Amino acid sequence: MMTWQELRGVINEKEHSDSDFKHECVVVYNAADGEFYSADTIAFEESDDIIDAGHMFISINTEKYHE
Repeated sequence: MMTWQELRGVINEKEHSDSDFKHECVVVYNAADGEFYSADTIAFEESDDIIDAGHMFISINTEKYHE
């Protein structure tokens, strides 16, 4: 499992070697089905017994909600 701090470190390293990297779309690979999906972030304002209030996560398959 990766922490946000670890993810930030990976992003910072990539940005140093590729200055255009920060302008690319975020893509997530789903190993279960071998597919790539665009991603977005979501932060819950209220707790729902699974996710604590204010917790941010990455969502995939967002295209169907942006039609």
